[in-house]
Amino acid sequence: ADYNKSSFEKSSNDAQPPTLPSLDKHERYMKQKKSSNAPSHSSQTSMSDMFSINNGEDSSSRRLHTVSDQQQSTIRKPTINKNKAVVNDISVTDLSELREASSSALRWNLTKLTSSDIHSHSVSGCFLLLHTEPHSLTHICLVSVSLDGGMMVHTLESSRKDERMGRRGSLDSPASAHSRGSRGSNGTHTSSKPKLKSFRCHSSSDPLACLAVTSDGMGGNIVFSGGHDDIVLAYGISSACALASLYSHRDAVTGICIIDRASFSESARHSKSFIGSSTSDLSTHLMISCSWDATVKIWSVTLADGETVSINREPVAELFDADSSIVCLDAIEVQKCNVVICAGCTDGSLVFWFCGMDGTKDVIHRERAARGSCSCVKWTTNLITGDTILFAGFSAGNISAFLLRDKVLQAVSSLPLGSPVKCLDIHQNLAVVGCADGGLRVATFTCAGRLKTEPRLWKNVNGGASPGISSVCIRKLSGGDGGEVAKHAGIKQFLNDGTLLCSIGAENGNVTIYEMD
Repeated sequence: ADYNKSSFEKSSNDAQPPTLPSLDKHERYMKQKKSSNAPSHSSQTSMSDMFSINNGEDSSSRRLHTVSDQQQSTIRKPTINKNKAVVNDISVTDLSELREASSSALRWNLTKLTSSDIHSHSVSGCFLLLHTEPHSLTHICLVSVSLDGGMMVHTLESSRKDERMGRRGSLDSPASAHSRGSRGSNGTHTSSKPKLKSFRCHSSSDPLACLAVTSDGMGGNIVFSGGHDDIVLAYGISSACALASLYSHRDAVTGICIIDRASFSESARHSKSFIGSSTSDLSTHLMISCSWDATVKIWSVTLADGETVSINREPVAELFDADSSIVCLDAIEVQKCNVVICAGCTDGSLVFWFCGMDGTKDVIHRERAARGSCSCVKWTTNLITGDTILFAGFSAGNISAFLLRDKVLQAVSSLPLGSPVKCLDIHQNLAVVGCADGGLRVATFTCAGRLKTEPRLWKNVNGGASPGISSVCIRKLSGGDGGEVAKHAGIKQFLNDGTLLCSIGAENGNVTIYEMD
């Protein structure tokens, strides 16, 4: 029937689904014309509004992925209930959430804390460690690896040594006073700032391309790095030495992901058929690595007190389904007993594997190569709905979101950014993206992964030369223990909820840390 679905109006107290008004042809035409000329802030939602989340693309390009008939039967069907009206699986509630997310991105501000040229080549990975243990040697650490072969650990500390006691007997550092001081016209503080101080370093003769950081559960932290020498190295931050190494691939290691098996169910941890499990296997973690040799491998890793690391020399699984070199990888635990892996390739294709408790290692989806080289992938879980979402960035200058439900992947949205994507990180409903033009972009998304159409952009975040952003990490530092961490580091004595720390690595070796609030 030819009618305007925007004429559906429903009271929240009405338990019946909306019905088509009884209108003759002329009245229906006039109602459609009036609806199409309505201002954008109208309380009604038209079909054009509903499809506007596809970034203004025409109907031929709106659908990113065609679902097969067999898969279609497993996808949750759109329904109309008393709380919301749904058209094409896009709900009025989702649209309200999307508009709210759009405005929330504009409320974020960046305040530069410190910046330093700590590497001589592109920063291929960075990670922020936030410690709350009283016996910890440091409280805020920046871990970074670079194509210059260096792996470095820096602490974020006050820029002046003299400290005085505050009114309440707490330590009041100059940097705390700085955080309460005035700001310059560019939004940065004008008084003294905290700075990065070298804490640990390790060098390799070959470029390092990726890193992952995990805890041993007893206060120690281990850095796993991979590089062009085809080796994965484990390094202890507190012990300041290499703990283990593994010749893992036949070409450069380009991605590492560590999964703690403690989150698995009891039956999954002791199942003999589950990946990494055997009668004698007492491993605590799974390490997943990828390489330019187009393979993904899964390894058993055991971490113990005192930053003790043991890596099983034989992989528990090898996946050979990629058609080109793999440049990025991420994995996530689902349903407390399974692991889903995504690998991004140089031809722009994506490969998804499902590794289950029953020993299955199946390819559940392949995304065709159509967006330039894939540069980064990142899984996240929505804490409200429990949905698992993957975000992928491409050299063509866009990021795409995929929703995982019942082992079926759906492409739900894509967002053009105007510059090749180099890296991304996720925090709650924020996608923080670094691009080749040196700009940092923050896009918001809904519970189902639909991306806001206009991301927030900060230009030249690593300096006036505007080097491309090659790595980014965002961590929450707010309230409770977070405020204690910040106080010891000399950033702020007290922090408001929602404050984030963001480290940004550039192609010229510079690393800058910002506070987002």
